Amino acid sequence: MRLPRSLHWRIAAAYTALLFVTMGAVSAYLIDFVHDRFVEDLQDRLAREAALVGQTPGIFDPDAATAEAVSAFAGSVNGRVTVVDAAGEVVADSSGPVGPVARVDPEFSEALMGRASGVVRADESLGGEELRYATVPVEVGGDLAGAVRVGVPTSSVTERVNRIIITVTAAGAAVALASVALGWYLARRTTRSVLAVTAGARRLASGDLDHRVPAIGTDESRDLAIAFNRMARTIRWTVTALEGERAKLSAVLDTMDDGVVVADSDGAVTLVNPAAVEMLGEPSRGAVGGRLSGAVWDHDLVRLVREAVESGEPRYGEVSLSHSKRTVSAVATPVRQGDGGSVLLTLHDLTRRRLVDTTRREFVSNVSHELRSPLASMKAMVETLQAGAGEDRAKASEFLGRIDGEIDRMTALVAELLELSRLEGGQVEMDAEPFDLAPVVAEVVGRLGHRAQASGVSIESGLPDGLPRPFGEAAKISQVLFNLVDNALRFTPEGGSVRIDAEVADGFVEVTVADTGSGIEPEHLPHLFERFYKVDRSRSGGGIGLGLAIARHIVMAHGGDVSVSSEPGLGASFSFTVPIARDAGPNAPLKPR
Repeated sequence: MRLPRSLHWRIAAAYTALLFVTMGAVSAYLIDFVHDRFVEDLQDRLAREAALVGQTPGIFDPDAATAEAVSAFAGSVNGRVTVVDAAGEVVADSSGPVGPVARVDPEFSEALMGRASGVVRADESLGGEELRYATVPVEVGGDLAGAVRVGVPTSSVTERVNRIIITVTAAGAAVALASVALGWYLARRTTRSVLAVTAGARRLASGDLDHRVPAIGTDESRDLAIAFNRMARTIRWTVTALEGERAKLSAVLDTMDDGVVVADSDGAVTLVNPAAVEMLGEPSRGAVGGRLSGAVWDHDLVRLVREAVESGEPRYGEVSLSHSKRTVSAVATPVRQGDGGSVLLTLHDLTRRRLVDTTRREFVSNVSHELRSPLASMKAMVETLQAGAGEDRAKASEFLGRIDGEIDRMTALVAELLELSRLEGGQVEMDAEPFDLAPVVAEVVGRLGHRAQASGVSIESGLPDGLPRPFGEAAKISQVLFNLVDNALRFTPEGGSVRIDAEVADGFVEVTVADTGSGIEPEHLPHLFERFYKVDRSRSGGGIGLGLAIARHIVMAHGGDVSVSSEPGLGASFSFTVPIARDAGPNAPLKPR
């Protein structure tokens, strides 16, 4: 990974600038200090050399030896040496005339008064060259013998000082460059972990939760990298846990039967599960992000949510949805979240329960009617017989026959109820074997032929030749077919027809009973095979609504299925399937599913 350099470059630049300023100030101070110390040392050296010259025996005797000695001293110091006696007379001068002119130089006046001095001035005898002088008084035997002045050209001093300055500058530059390199290295090493953590934070923010940064650099930056990696692991674990919980919640919401709608405090929908979409209808599709009033068109639900938000308490209600024609139990619950909040709307579908309640009431009413009518008839006939009609043998025989018929009718009703109960409880086993379908169809047509003729309805059969033998219990299949044809005859008007067909479909024999009756409304189709269900308005008639339920359970016990299709005014078509016989032997039992 290539780390961005801006941070350590800025640190290195700041460090370099500070270093150069510091080194410049130190160098200037050192140069000035070295210059001053050099000049002081030079001045002291000149004074010592002048004192050393003054201690030379016979130095104040004006002779050739003195002049040679002075010249030798001047050559050794590469400068000018002047000796003056106590009277101010120049005894010897390495570059000037001998005479009393020395008294005009202020330093000699100072020296002859016993005070050493040092001056810098141009020397005319040397062509105006500037010299630095040191003049000291010399005593011999306790008496002032004279003064000695030693001078060197300032150019030699400047040259030496410049060499020192160049040396100091070069050393400072070398130290500065080394310090810059060291500073850059330390800055890069120090900031590398910071930059790595910065890059890691960007990758973490972009979703790469598995990224980790190397622990390098100083102790502090290494601790930063370790802390970042620990934080990244914690975030990864937290996000994984949240994703798992979210997946579980999503699975629960997607599969639960209750509808769930969540909206924030501003009324914007944030969640709608499939059950809510099914209950609320088309307006709720794609409702997330939209307004609650746009997803829920029912005024009572919107009012329930508004009351919950205003009161801060849950609100309950039972609402009939106009779009989906469902009855739901609705609960609006405010959910506090910091300064804001949201509202949770849960919908429990009561439609099936209401339908079951209605069906049960209708069943009780139908059973009561079916039982009350024959019981009332039998009671009237018994009372008639008791009143003396029993003396009339013909009348008594008629009444007893009618009573027997009513008893048979009630017995058949109770038998249907018991059979449906056993089928629903899985207590019936089918004695299945291969059988021919044509005789079963012919038997049912024969049993219902007189009734169809009396109603002015024709029964037609269109079984194809070579139809495979189905595998099942012929008597039970005959009962299924009888119930379907009986149901079709009941709701087919005079002049209509009922047709029985069969075909092979995916290893099954599919039998279809189609009529030209009044048809069935679409909302009733899913419930036709439920027990006790009757379509009162469009297909009213006798019976208590058990025939189709019994037929469905018998077919399912054979491993088949039932279906219905219809359009109002165009009749209805009921179909059921029975598996085709393969290698199964006779009397092989089939257990209901």
